Parts: sequence; structure tokens; C-alpha cells
Amino acid sequence: MRIVVHRGEIALMMSPAGEVGKGAERAAGKVRDRAKEGATVDTGLMRNSIFTEIVGQGATSIVWRIQANTDYAIIQEEGTGPIFARRAPLLVFQVGGRWVSTYSTRGVPAVHFLRNAIEAVSAEDFD
Repeated sequence: MRIVVHRGEIALMMSPAGEVGKGAERAAGKVRDRAKEGATVDTGLMRNSIFTEIVGQGATSIVWRIQANTDYAIIQEEGTGPIFARRAPLLVFQVGGRWVSTYSTRGVPAVHFLRNAIEAVSAEDFD
């Protein structure tokens, strides 16, 4: 038996225009769409900022980034835990037009919209 490896064919298959590249693009798009579905929405800015892009490509790999492009996306993804007053005796902020003061808040709960979208990837996402 003789096996012939055509490096050019493998490179084409692994390129963004090849079958593997196209499958990876489809999977990245499905992760992006799931992340948008799972994102919390107030104004829609964070949800609308979620995008995909190729960030690396080698002979045997294609690396995609799925990212939410707002400053507060990481806070929504990971949460904050409790927030305590540090430089003043109380936290003071507005809620619904009303001023509130307190020693601490429960913080922002984690939503994990990106993590959940990535963990949901299956082989069918590449089809």
C-alpha cells in the first residue's frame, strides 16, 4: 500500500476557503449566535457588539475569536461578586431615578453568555 500526502491539498482544505475552514467558520458563527441569544439586554449594545474573526492560521489549525466588544462584557460574563464601599462609608447611586445609599451590594451576577455558547458546540455545528 502506498500513501501519498499532498501538502498543497491539505493546506487548501485547512484554509478559510477549504472544507475545514468553512466548517470552522460555520461553528464560530453558531457560537456567536448562541452568545447573542444568551446575552443580557438593556440597550442591545453588548449583544450587537458580539463578532467573530480569524486570529490565527497554521498548516493544521484555524483559530477563531468570538468576542463581545464592550467594556462591560466581561462583567456580564464573569459577574462581580459583592461590592463594598472602600473610600467612603457608603455606596451612593441612582436606581430608577431614585438615590440609594448602602454599605454593599450583591454585585452583578455572572451570565456566562460566551462560556455557555462555547460549551454548547457540537460536531453538527461544523456541518
